Amino acid sequence: MPVQRSTQRGFEKTEAALKAIRAVKSLDAIRARNNPADDAIDPGYTQTGQILQWLSTHPRDITQLFGADTAPAMTADMYKDRLHWAASTLQRLEKEFDAHELEYRRLGLAYHETPSFLRDPAANPPNTLAQGLSPTDLRIRSAVPILPAINPTILQTLKDIFDSDRPRTTHDFFTNWHTTQHRLTDIKDLLNTDYSSYSRGLLRAMVRRVDADLDSVADELLTTITAQMDSVSHNVSEVTSRRGLGEGASLSQPSSVEGSAYRRWVSSFPEVVGGEVRVDVAERVLRMGGAEKSMGWEDGYLSWKEEERKAEAGGLGWEWEV
Repeated sequence: MPVQRSTQRGFEKTEAALKAIRAVKSLDAIRARNNPADDAIDPGYTQTGQILQWLSTHPRDITQLFGADTAPAMTADMYKDRLHWAASTLQRLEKEFDAHELEYRRLGLAYHETPSFLRDPAANPPNTLAQGLSPTDLRIRSAVPILPAINPTILQTLKDIFDSDRPRTTHDFFTNWHTTQHRLTDIKDLLNTDYSSYSRGLLRAMVRRVDADLDSVADELLTTITAQMDSVSHNVSEVTSRRGLGEGASLSQPSSVEGSAYRRWVSSFPEVVGGEVRVDVAERVLRMGGAEKSMGWEDGYLSWKEEERKAEAGGLGWEWEV
């Protein structure tokens, strides 16, 4: 590819300046005196000395310089900087993953606070004729406000997600969640390794693995979970919109249909399955403190104790033991 004239002139000017500076550096008085650029160069000036020192680390011929689009060779220190940067990326992805967990609990609580007859697929067939109602029954039902129609498939999908006590490791809905959790843990273990004495080759391999795992979590797993939760949020909104003014299920009674289903769902939480907290504690925190309060593992459940103290001070003790 031919070099443009403007670029060639730039090369020539730079070449002339380099020759002038090198002439001074070599103390070639005759060449420096015959070079018009010499008037602007003072070998005793500190900045000039710095320039000469910098030039000594570069090729003498300008054509041997690397182009602006050529990446510099990565050093061990540069790879370590990449790993430090990866740690901040990991923290951002962990917060995003926790945000999905928070949304899942918020939506689940809203689902269980909806009366069971509004979210039961068997009680909401596609049309009234499917219920086998007689004409008399249909006339009686006509006097009752008709609920907005809803696809029973949506109700069945939500029932499978929120009305189950199956551990997440055996639930298809949480396949990507389970993979994401393991991937984030593996990345954290890698970054917590003492790699200060690693060779450049080992650091390069480590950076490549961490970058690939972070990209997989961000571009594949979390993207899929985001789309998954968007769909669930839309479906839950359809269900909760069927509730009348002030109409809601009471979850405080364990023996009620809604209360029993709610506690089965809470029993599937990882902290309950893992034995960190009791199900009666977890369900009370979520029911009385909300989804954000139920994310208690972030501070070792200290916020739960504070919430209990406040409730007892107001005469509404939660009566739990942790």
